[in-house]
Amino acid sequence: MFGHPTWLWITLGVVNIPVYVMAGSWVFGNWDGFKEGLRLAIQPDWWSFIKGELAEDWQEGFRMFLFVIICAAAVIGEAWLLSLVFG
Repeated sequence: MFGHPTWLWITLGVVNIPVYVMAGSWVFGNWDGFKEGLRLAIQPDWWSFIKGELAEDWQEGFRMFLFVIICAAAVIGEAWLLSLVFG
């Protein structure tokens, strides 16, 4: 399955931009929610602990993980379906 040509992965990645936007609005609600989730996801846990944001950090980290899994599953699932159809 992962033996597909690079151009196919790139094409699926670009074509799925509306799926990413839809998944982002479902997971985060809006762009401000996404930016806050990204900020907390890349912020070290020790810094979140010092600032008193550790619970929010873990919650937003999980939301970011869920978002990435949904986006990756869309691309991988479509590549799998294409391999079944065009084998």
